[in-house]
Amino acid sequence: MYQAGKRTQALLSEEESELVNVLQALEAKEFPPANMASARALLAARGAHASKPSVAIVQAAVKIAESFRALVRGYQAGTEGRLEDALALAKESWALAEKAKAISPTLQELATRVQGIAESMAKQAREMMQGGAPAAP
Repeated sequence: MYQAGKRTQALLSEEESELVNVLQALEAKEFPPANMASARALLAARGAHASKPSVAIVQAAVKIAESFRALVRGYQAGTEGRLEDALALAKESWALAEKAKAISPTLQELATRVQGIAESMAKQAREMMQGGAPAAP
């Protein structure tokens, strides 16, 4: 794989697979698996970046993985009652996804999806901080 020059693509494919795992785990409210999958996605993206640091899609993939990582940490903070942390991590996730879109429009759809989830998480955190019950997802 290394000699054929396909390692970067394999790592990006692994990242994509792990990001799907993150979304599925979050949907099922299974935070430990989401946390592990987001860590694996980030490691794969960073591995691809080490191989091809100047390629835009690789740079954007790192930002997307970082965005997912912040998203998972934000969800966990929210479930632990650390609402200010959840809000800050939602904002961080949204901003990282925006950077990914700016680097490579190829990831626009995924980045926009992450931003939607981050916005929802931030809204719920704000509502809970104001003493209300979170809105149903």
